[in-house]
Amino acid sequence: LDLIMNSLAVPRKAKQAIGAVTKLKNTKTGEFRTINVEYNQLDPLLRGSGFKDGDVNDKKTGFSPFPGNINQLLFKLEDYSELLEATSGLMPEFVNPKYKDAQKTIFKKPTRLECMMQDFPTVIPPEKSERVGFTSIAAELCFSPVKNATADGVVLQGKGTAAGTAATGEADQYQAYSNILKSIGVQVETAEPATFKGITVTPGPQVVVYPDFARCPAEYEAKFPT
Repeated sequence: LDLIMNSLAVPRKAKQAIGAVTKLKNTKTGEFRTINVEYNQLDPLLRGSGFKDGDVNDKKTGFSPFPGNINQLLFKLEDYSELLEATSGLMPEFVNPKYKDAQKTIFKKPTRLECMMQDFPTVIPPEKSERVGFTSIAAELCFSPVKNATADGVVLQGKGTAAGTAATGEADQYQAYSNILKSIGVQVETAEPATFKGITVTPGPQVVVYPDFARCPAEYEAKFPT
């Protein structure tokens, strides 16, 4: 593919608090760009572009058509270096406020001016914009953020969205190792789900594999021959 930039992505629920990988078209120039759109901008962007329902789950898959960008990025170093030289390493600035109330008059936490690495496609020339892509894999193998308070996680889990709490992050890490082992034929028992302070997790088994033992499925297969 000769990509300059490739983003690792996961299936994403509509309105889930993860940036979305999109392909945007400039209606004035006809140019396309594959780029991340922050979750709080995606729904109004879609509604303003003729998608009256905004960001909604696909009826067949149960997920949003726009996969979640988890900011695991691969760059082709030669092109990356050239663009850094051309831009002096400067990226577009962005403000992402979080509000406590529906009227958006009270900040949930202090907002800040940001420069985001996932905005790198904005500095790629139009003639090279097709060299940006993404690879989507199952979230349970690579993505379980720890970023929400327990009370917020309870609400999210009740909506069918990942809680993103400390408890789920730890449990999902163990489950990721278990899932890899199961995929190569290792028999791994699974605990019954349990609920703590309103957050439901699968509490075990607590499988930990050190990177000096195995780092990818091929190495797991070598260590656990069937």
